[in-house]
Amino acid sequence: MQRFLVAGSVAVSLVLSACGEQQTSEPAAPPPVPVTVTPVTKTAIVRRVDHVAQVVAVEDVAVRARVQGFIAVRNYNEGEPVQKDQVLFLLDQAPYEAEVARAESELARAKAELTRAELAIGRTRKLRATDTVSQARLDDHIADELAAIANVAAAEAALRRAKIDLAYTEIKAPVAGRAGRSKYSLGDLVGPDSGELVRLVSIDPVYVYWTVREEILLRVRKLEKEMGDAFPEIRPKLLLPDGEIYEHYGEIDFVDVGVDERTGSQSARAVFPNPDGFLVPGQYVNIILEVGEAEDALVIPQ
Repeated sequence: MQRFLVAGSVAVSLVLSACGEQQTSEPAAPPPVPVTVTPVTKTAIVRRVDHVAQVVAVEDVAVRARVQGFIAVRNYNEGEPVQKDQVLFLLDQAPYEAEVARAESELARAKAELTRAELAIGRTRKLRATDTVSQARLDDHIADELAAIANVAAAEAALRRAKIDLAYTEIKAPVAGRAGRSKYSLGDLVGPDSGELVRLVSIDPVYVYWTVREEILLRVRKLEKEMGDAFPEIRPKLLLPDGEIYEHYGEIDFVDVGVDERTGSQSARAVFPNPDGFLVPGQYVNIILEVGEAEDALVIPQ
């Protein structure tokens, strides 16, 4: 019995000792939190403003026929560049060549009539000097000469018109640019009422338009007035849809004279060289306006 009591006392002592140790031990420290460290760097920064903008052709021309005729030749490839004064369409010239020939013959006849009238009035003047013919007869010949002069002038005008119409059978490109899709084919009858035969757009240089809020423009004008020649230069450049910066800088050449009542903004324009045709009319880009010179600043990655 005594041995059981001693064993029980020892067991109780061990339990109490274990409980005391658990109560006095400290909790484990949490693991360290990872921290990302990025060094601050100094670099040259240019102040800039970005706007959504659109590319517009400097020249956008609808080519039309000025005389009626059947298309005999089409002298360009759709979508490819054409040169100024290049013949795009050639209409059937035979009717107009015949009209030129007819006008030339009418002019020759009118000139012959004038010569006859001049000879007749010369003879009549001599006869009138000797009182062989009446003054009325001389007056009739003078009137015939004046009528012949008028007929020659009318025939010359008709010949010029016929030659102009013949020249219009060669439908030429009024500007250098890129030709769009042709709306007519060989053999089609076209004329002044046929509408647009093809559209030409110039590709170098191009305009880029964007809008600016009127309060910003007002601040800019005030700063220009205050700073005068010290006002910083504004250099426009473009961010292309593929994320690349366009290699050429542009030049601001126009700010609209009025504010759009619907948006409270004004339209602005810059002209950009486009020798390789990277900029396409209708394309949307971002225009970046760099203001002043680069200044050193401390930066970190965004």
